[in-house]
Amino acid sequence: MTGTKQVLPQNTGTPAIPREELEKLAAPIAENTNIFRVVAAYLVATGYAGNPAHGMAIYAAVTSRILLKPMAVVVKASSSAGKSYLLNSVLALIPPGEKVVKSGFSPKALAYGKESLVHKVLAIQEASGAGGAEGYAMLRTLISEGTLCYEVTEKHGDKFATRTVKREGPIAFAMTTTMTQLHREDETRFLSISVEDSSEHTARVLREMGAAAKGRQKSQPIDLEAFHAFQLWLAAGPREVIIPYGLTLSVNFSPVLNRGKRDFDQVLQCIRVSALMHQAHRQRDDMGRVVATWADYEMVRAFLNPILSETMGAMIPADIRLVVETVGQHGGGSSSTTPRGVTLAELRDLLREKGLVRDTSSISRLVTRAKEGGWLEDRGMGKGYPSRLVQVCSLPDDREALIAQHEMVVATSAT
Repeated sequence: MTGTKQVLPQNTGTPAIPREELEKLAAPIAENTNIFRVVAAYLVATGYAGNPAHGMAIYAAVTSRILLKPMAVVVKASSSAGKSYLLNSVLALIPPGEKVVKSGFSPKALAYGKESLVHKVLAIQEASGAGGAEGYAMLRTLISEGTLCYEVTEKHGDKFATRTVKREGPIAFAMTTTMTQLHREDETRFLSISVEDSSEHTARVLREMGAAAKGRQKSQPIDLEAFHAFQLWLAAGPREVIIPYGLTLSVNFSPVLNRGKRDFDQVLQCIRVSALMHQAHRQRDDMGRVVATWADYEMVRAFLNPILSETMGAMIPADIRLVVETVGQHGGGSSSTTPRGVTLAELRDLLREKGLVRDTSSISRLVTRAKEGGWLEDRGMGKGYPSRLVQVCSLPDDREALIAQHEMVVATSAT
């Protein structure tokens, strides 16, 4: 069984530094057997108080720029929850020449830009800066097709002629947003990461800030040279990966409707990235391709399983489950002939009694996600009137999107 592979074009961005020299500079990173943990340790050292696994996932996504079909990631959270801090901290590990970071751009700027995007990271600080519907359409094409062709009409004298503007990729893409859901055409293209915005998370951030202000924790400058050299070393090749257990993964993956293929592709891409990151400890086949091991799957599963389980609806976050159950228990159950419904203010107070302390804005965000999941409906009279939340269906039992290797049914033939 040969597994899955990617055929990649020649790397047009190969660094001028000899690979041997890069290998020496990158050794402090490349020689680790779990580089994702090194990234997590770096995030903790920067003072990030959230879940380091989110940073691991973002790092995998931006490192995927070296693949034929890189990944796209969106970091979702309410305002001031730390999503931009997280993204920027991970982007700091990517050399300046390997990324293009924008606050935003006009709809046609993506097509007309002069900077090379070939196998680069394109990052936008906020989804609202993506140029509206037209900008999103261009971005969607560049992410999916790896190139953007935009035909324009120009006047030459008294005649009009068309010209094709072309922007080459492929790109790894990253952005943040306060939205709980992107447009349905975009949502399935992204690895979606929801950053915690609980009071406990805020308290951890405040403690970090207080400790730094007191001088108890003196921030030390972090040497990024090894991280940057590591990324350039990866970009120098090899770039092809085979996954000998790819078929076994496919028969043990439970897809959700039409997004199943894209979800599974994200798993494979992360495994490819992991194999390349850990190539110092991986074998090559007779064609020089890096051979992924089960260790790559387990490392990927550690950070991707919670994210993908939530995205696919296989696992409901505990705070959302509590919101839905609380609505159902207090007059908002659809089993009643005339459910009274629960207002946001009532829900906030009920949740506090159960130990879930959130402000109204955070409660509203959780409710929105529960409604998008199809578990709650607002039966209020509309704009200007209080919400009347009703539970409309039972919550499913949690399951894992990615099961452990020892639980898998081994597949030996595609037939």
